[in-house]
Amino acid sequence: MPNDIENGTVIPPRRGVVWKIEEKELQGFAIPFPGADLSVMVRSQYYDATVRKSRPVHLSSYFQLDTRFKTYRLILWGAITRAFALASFTRRILLKYPDQCSFRMFKKSGPSAQQIAEASFTYWFFGYGYKETIPLDQQHERKVDRKVVATCKGPDLAYMAASGCVLSAALALVKDKNNLPKEGGVYTPAAAFGDSKIYDYLATFGINFHLESEYDL
Repeated sequence: MPNDIENGTVIPPRRGVVWKIEEKELQGFAIPFPGADLSVMVRSQYYDATVRKSRPVHLSSYFQLDTRFKTYRLILWGAITRAFALASFTRRILLKYPDQCSFRMFKKSGPSAQQIAEASFTYWFFGYGYKETIPLDQQHERKVDRKVVATCKGPDLAYMAASGCVLSAALALVKDKNNLPKEGGVYTPAAAFGDSKIYDYLATFGINFHLESEYDL
């Protein structure tokens, strides 16, 4: 990213590898999310700041589990899988025995139709900020005084929601051409579809965003 952007003077607290979630709306334990989500969100913030001229924010992405035991078990599984993936012999073991190597989280046959129908996901978004809006060239110097909590909920993440997201993006490309970036190139989803009706298309596939709470601190 060629230009620097200023994210604000109040920085979120540094977290360990495992930390306890103590939000009013959600409890449990969290570990850093290993996927590309954070990188995509940071690039989306960069686009918003440099093109849409909106204020960027600090971001973090985590995976939540309800008990400390499950959290460390997931870390152990990740470490074993990473170690086994380094050599061809152990990679063959992973492919041949996915049940045993994943603590029965994965199997060759995949989930049943009933398991897919019963599965769901929830993304939680916790936003801390300010009641007062100030010009973009100024920074808030005091502590945050406003909290907003939102969720994104939908069906089975791998089989149903993923395909729904792809189809929603396709609908936005076809139906909302006038609201897409005018120049060609590679864009993050937020940069490409931020001004489209993609939220409406996602809702038709059971993927919905909800404002759970909003209050002063």
